[in-house]
Amino acid sequence: MKKLLLTTALVALVSPAFAAEKGPTVTLGGSLTTQLGYRQQKGDYRYDNLNSTSGNMLSKGGIVNDTKINVKVDGQAHGFKYGGLVSLNADTSANKYGNSNIGYQTMVYGEAKFGRLQAGSYTGAVDALSVGAANIAKATGGINGDAKYWWNQNIGQATLTNDQLADMFNVPAASFTDTTTFTQTVNSTFYVVPSLISNMGTGNTANASKVTYYTPKFSGFKAGLSYIPDTDQHGTIANLTSTTKKISSINVANGKFTLDNIYSYRDVFSGGVMFDHKMNDVTFKASLLGETGRAKDTSVTSTNAAGATTALGTEKRHDLRAWEVGASMGFKGFAVAASWGDLGKSGATKDAAGKAARSHYWTVGAAYDYSHFGASVTYMESRRGNADTSSKSSFKNLSVGMEYRVAPGFMPYAEVSAFKLDSKVAGSTKNNGNIFLAGTKLHF
Repeated sequence: MKKLLLTTALVALVSPAFAAEKGPTVTLGGSLTTQLGYRQQKGDYRYDNLNSTSGNMLSKGGIVNDTKINVKVDGQAHGFKYGGLVSLNADTSANKYGNSNIGYQTMVYGEAKFGRLQAGSYTGAVDALSVGAANIAKATGGINGDAKYWWNQNIGQATLTNDQLADMFNVPAASFTDTTTFTQTVNSTFYVVPSLISNMGTGNTANASKVTYYTPKFSGFKAGLSYIPDTDQHGTIANLTSTTKKISSINVANGKFTLDNIYSYRDVFSGGVMFDHKMNDVTFKASLLGETGRAKDTSVTSTNAAGATTALGTEKRHDLRAWEVGASMGFKGFAVAASWGDLGKSGATKDAAGKAARSHYWTVGAAYDYSHFGASVTYMESRRGNADTSSKSSFKNLSVGMEYRVAPGFMPYAEVSAFKLDSKVAGSTKNNGNIFLAGTKLHF
């Protein structure tokens, strides 16, 4: 009888404790954007290989989608918050970044009075704390919106001499025996995203595996720091085992090669501080961000007509050293914002003479919100230093966007962007034009 009474008492004491601790809440949601786009580009940039004789003409317009399914998990116990996110690509093709993986982002977090710690394949502190014109842009995001996926990703072709190739890759001129055609891509030649390198939104770089810590907000200030072991690594160990200290080799095959993505770094520390204050009807935000990391070198090989491959050497690159400052102010529906980013020599090739021009970008914009209507005009300009000369490749983008929230979760929009790409790498190449986008965003 005593044992029964004791057992009953223990159950009575323990049960309320367990009853107070509820399991995590799971929320299913997502987004679906359906977009009609039309592009105008200059001359041969209307063709996939920049050649009106042998190339295929790019579609001037079309209807595209961008679809995500999100599973959010949030729980709380004894003042400790925890949870995570699984975001899945749900389109009928590779997503707009060119990623065909089902998974888009994964993240787990824990939060207490000392701050928040999160880890996974997810954006980091730079993305969360940045302040600039892109943050107030409407429609698809203005200068950081969808226009960058519509212009021709090839910017130009040039015929290089052996001496030019040797200077570009810092290898002996005798390594090259044939006249070589060099194809420049937008990502390898320009800086088109108004953000520091670790938050590049043109591929998987922004979602590289990382761990991030955020401080609690104190007197309007909040700080964060991310550590990224490898900007090429995301997802499971299957991807981890394939990363190295070098970028995938550049292969000069049969007199042709394409220089593509160079945003690859190891041991990246990225973060900063943001200040957010509101007084009456005036809001003010400012941020100061920075990052540092070790650049990956690039192996250079050559393949002749017979299929024989020769290792030509290693292309050395400058380490990551970059910073950004930004600010915004709002008053009764109006907002203005600007930012400046200095990339230094980050990623530039170290040639024999050690020359490399510095790179930078800046943004400015204004926006207005009234009831369900929003409009913005944003502008970005960048200068990217070439590997072995004092010349720079310039990029300009002016974007105007409008949106109208018809109902909760449903918003039509329209956006027009005027862009100009001007490169002097291996000759002078230019592309300019306009991107027209209209569509609807559905959040559920």
